[in-house]
Amino acid sequence: MSAEAEFQRALVSALKADARLYPLLGEPPRVVDEGGRGALFPYLRVGQSTSEPLVQGGLEGGGDLIDHRLSLEVWTRWGGLEGSKQAVSLVRTCLQGLRLTLSPSGQSADVMVLYTDSFRQADLRTHLGVVRLRSIVI
Repeated sequence: MSAEAEFQRALVSALKADARLYPLLGEPPRVVDEGGRGALFPYLRVGQSTSEPLVQGGLEGGGDLIDHRLSLEVWTRWGGLEGSKQAVSLVRTCLQGLRLTLSPSGQSADVMVLYTDSFRQADLRTHLGVVRLRSIVI
């Protein structure tokens, strides 16, 4: 399995296990790789992902150092733009200080939020909150 897939799997598992998200996303939290038509709102979807090797094979044991950047999309239909910002803030809080252990490689990754943003959609009732994060997998 690729480092990118391991990172995404570990991140989704950590978010699904975080009870702080239950009031926002249900129990268990609606955290999906894909979503859209017919999805129960609110939900969190994995969005755009970019990875860049920083060091290839140069780590102890021949491992790679990889810079991952990933967007999490929080889709809501309550509370307007303010509700979207509250949802994004909660997700950001859950990510602060998060350290992931990737499986099966055993590599670790510290998660850092780069920025958040909120957008009103064309239907004027759906809102998209974006949490862009960065993690260096070692």
